[in-house]
Amino acid sequence: MKQRAIVIGAGIAGISAAIRLKAKGFEVEVFEANAYPGGKLSEFKQGTYRFDAGPSLFTMPHFVDELFELMGEKPSAHFEYAVAVDRDKADVLTTFKYIEEELNKR
Repeated sequence: MKQRAIVIGAGIAGISAAIRLKAKGFEVEVFEANAYPGGKLSEFKQGTYRFDAGPSLFTMPHFVDELFELMGEKPSAHFEYAVAVDRDKADVLTTFKYIEEELNKR
């Protein structure tokens, strides 16, 4: 029988914990109060405009890549990194490839 884990919250920390537990063989169930995952990391559209509703900056993308790789996924299949204009800070911006129908559910 598989060990089970429950994760409360589908923000970045909750999703990361759930992925790591799943990679270790746990049966994982995630509970989220919102109708969408991501917590503060989300966006919304109004007309032809897109708005970030939280952070859109990753300063340690190798940790994000690691989560995808733990599950046998290529990060580039889900989003692209772009170096910020201020190259001295070496911050990394992301452009997410959202599924349109998921955005329309909000």
